[in-house]
Amino acid sequence: MENSENFGQNVAMTENGRKFIEKKIIEIEDELGIVLSFKDKGGDSSKESADKEKSHAETIKLLNIKLDQLKKLRVIPVVKIREQNHTCELGNGVKLEINDEHVYAVIDGVCVCKHHLPDGVRIIGSNSQLGKAIMGKKTGEKGTYHSNGFTFNYEIKKIDLPKEAHWVFSYDKPIAEIIPTEVPVLSTIN
Repeated sequence: MENSENFGQNVAMTENGRKFIEKKIIEIEDELGIVLSFKDKGGDSSKESADKEKSHAETIKLLNIKLDQLKKLRVIPVVKIREQNHTCELGNGVKLEINDEHVYAVIDGVCVCKHHLPDGVRIIGSNSQLGKAIMGKKTGEKGTYHSNGFTFNYEIKKIDLPKEAHWVFSYDKPIAEIIPTEVPVLSTIN
């Protein structure tokens, strides 16, 4: 993550993205509370007890790191999105065909590791390679983008209004990691 003083200067997210982050903060705070309340009942050998204590301390450390990362995302400004579906903009849901695979993507200022969402669903940053490729494009447009040394062909099949795409942020599976991405604040977002 970049320097916290500069973080958020060229980044934006939707209101749904902010609500999603706040929900994850609460979930991790609850999980941390449970882990902190756990007490070893004893009865184990000293080696087993030491291993459990080390594992417990590592879990607390990881949860605190996730919590700190999420709280840093609070500095990202929320932008008002337009309820439109004629071009790909921040907040839109986009049905894509990428190299013959059907994908549903929501464009926002935060990305979530895709394996925690339903198969074929992603939250993508508008400054990710795919996000940059489709921002401003219309239904039916085709193109290519490059990521991790591979070239991908895409076609935009349908653009959903942001209010139709918000369900992705309510998906109830636990999210292990939320990663901020640089998102240009576009003048077309009112």
